[in-house]
Amino acid sequence: MEIVEIPKETILPARAALAAKGIYCEHTTAGNYAAYLKYCELHGRTPDSLITMCGAGLKSDH
Repeated sequence: MEIVEIPKETILPARAALAAKGIYCEHTTAGNYAAYLKYCELHGRTPDSLITMCGAGLKSDH
């Protein structure tokens, strides 16, 4: 198991990237996607992944 740490400044861009794909999540849970992107940067893309997301981002003001 590996833990990937990300700076908080990467969360909103990750949320925007998900929103561009039609996936609207809360910005706090977009941290999961930001960590996945960091993992891919370090180790390359994975053949399959499961990224947990929850919360409706439509109510967020970001």
